[in-house]
Amino acid sequence: MTFVEDFNILNNAVVSFLKSDETKIKLQHILTKSNHDWEKWLQVELAYHFENNCRCKALREVAAKSDQRYRIGKSSIYVDLLIRKRNFKPEDYIFIELKCDGTADTLLKKMKFDAKKLESIKESFLKNSETKMRSYWCIGFFRRTEHISVHEVKQELKDGYTSKSECKIYNICSCFNHPEDCKCKKIGYIIF
Repeated sequence: MTFVEDFNILNNAVVSFLKSDETKIKLQHILTKSNHDWEKWLQVELAYHFENNCRCKALREVAAKSDQRYRIGKSSIYVDLLIRKRNFKPEDYIFIELKCDGTADTLLKKMKFDAKKLESIKESFLKNSETKMRSYWCIGFFRRTEHISVHEVKQELKDGYTSKSECKIYNICSCFNHPEDCKCKKIGYIIF
């Protein structure tokens, strides 16, 4: 039940985040720029959204110890977000890695690497930490929603993951134009 419950918490939070008019306006601005470095902005905004709209406690860039499966010679790592619902045990957190990319297929590859990073966190570290891993998830956002890889990624998630996963396109339109006149962008997200 934990995985389904945690998936629903995260998926509902992402959807409510993307539905926010303020988020839509900011994303429209970001997606028109050639700079693709919007992951830190997203991390801060999502942490704020979790705390203020989803009744969660959010921690950013939390240090952890790795067993080096993730990267040889790298024992210190940082987890992008830790989320704890108010009804969780005080030390139970959902560990989250965030990623942003242009296409769904490239994003999924990077997210799989991040999943290895989360899997590599030492049990001995977690045992002695004030933050216990309730579950871990990767959440990613991609820009090119018409790219062929969206269908391939949806199929791969459907075929290859036993836990809950999602790949969706979300319209972040913030104008009142007719659909044929709308210049607003769409964004895609993946969660597993």
